[in-house]
Amino acid sequence: MHIAAKKCVVNVQNRNDELCFLYSILAHIHSDESERNSSHVRHYRPHLSELDTTGLTFPLPVKDVAKFERLNEDIAVNVITFDERQPIPLYVTPHRQRKHLVNLLLLTDDETDAHHYVLLRNLSRLVRCRSKYHGKAFVCEYCLHCFRREHTLTEHIPQCSVHAPQVITYPKPEDATLHYTAVQKEHPVPYVLYVDFETFQTPDDSGVAVHEASGFCFVHVSRVNDETFELFLYSGPDVLTKFYRHVYAEQEAICKKLHVEKDMASLTDAEEELYRDASVCRNCHNNFDSKSRVKTRHHCHTTGRFIGPVCASCNLQLKYRKRSRMSGDDDNHFLSP
Repeated sequence: MHIAAKKCVVNVQNRNDELCFLYSILAHIHSDESERNSSHVRHYRPHLSELDTTGLTFPLPVKDVAKFERLNEDIAVNVITFDERQPIPLYVTPHRQRKHLVNLLLLTDDETDAHHYVLLRNLSRLVRCRSKYHGKAFVCEYCLHCFRREHTLTEHIPQCSVHAPQVITYPKPEDATLHYTAVQKEHPVPYVLYVDFETFQTPDDSGVAVHEASGFCFVHVSRVNDETFELFLYSGPDVLTKFYRHVYAEQEAICKKLHVEKDMASLTDAEEELYRDASVCRNCHNNFDSKSRVKTRHHCHTTGRFIGPVCASCNLQLKYRKRSRMSGDDDNHFLSP
């Protein structure tokens, strides 16, 4: 009923045969002859011989629409259907420049699974309700997106036509919220290494300038126990070898420190009060419960300091992730969140 109310289709009443596809095509071609009673099949039966249907069976499956186009070189056909009141393109013609460009709507009876083609005279009326704009819309047959101006659609078609027919869908309100779940990435990085290289340019055999490293400056920053480190500066021969040796040495020293597993230190009165009053996990923002969201005391295993109240699920993820970045040696790791 909602389609009929839009007054955008012509439903040819063919009760005695299954040629609704052909009648709908003819209703488009001979629209001037049948303007007053366009749904009467008698207007179109005399014109059936104008269409080549060699080798086709009816009712015509959507997969055979391309065959019909090959037999009738002046006609191009698009087929759209509805699924839960959502328009979906089933077939989009590649022959947009033909004399007759016909849009058909394929209706399905859910009880009998019967199919019926109707002529879609005004695609804009059918789909423009999906936007806030209620004027005439220029619609892309490939994605059914509505444009206010024809030149915008013309610019859009070349990019959209390289893809298969598609339809834009929007989530229901209850599913329209994105949830951040990678809570382990909120665990702060314990050590950060900053490096700055200096280079000079030398021409190669072809005359192209090549950057050659002449030195580097290395700064080591830590969140653990407010550690401070001296700046390391090197300038001289074999810069990259010197750099990698220094990085591996720093990596080994960091791993030794982070392999320590300290128990949590005693909480201060303020920390105890913070833990006691907390009802929501500070990381995932879910309420504590007696199952996977049990309230726990999250602490730093390197220093033993209390960090805050989190649920048990987050507490298992908020830890240093160890993976090798510089070599294939599993005992040699950079630590990162």
